[in-house]
Amino acid sequence: MTTELYVVTGPVFQGQSLQRINGRVLVPSHAFKAVYDPQRRQTAAYLVENVTTKAHRVLSIAELEQLTGVAVFPGLPEAVRAIAMPLPDPKPRRRS
Repeated sequence: MTTELYVVTGPVFQGQSLQRINGRVLVPSHAFKAVYDPQRRQTAAYLVENVTTKAHRVLSIAELEQLTGVAVFPGLPEAVRAIAMPLPDPKPRRRS
């Protein structure tokens, strides 16, 4: 059995003192990874601060949309976007 997931990754720009690279490119304060499982009709998102840390939060898609102003999965009903499904703890990647 194959499980299909949809994943959307993006930046979050939060706060009054955002950093810029070369005075031009904004550095995100956080990053998110939103997940939709169409078989279960469930969603959730990871939110991590843009610093070296293992800390993360799991949010509902509705919470993520309120924080970012971005409609991540706009075609889904509010009831699906309002509840965060359980997500596993992220595992660090090895850099080659």
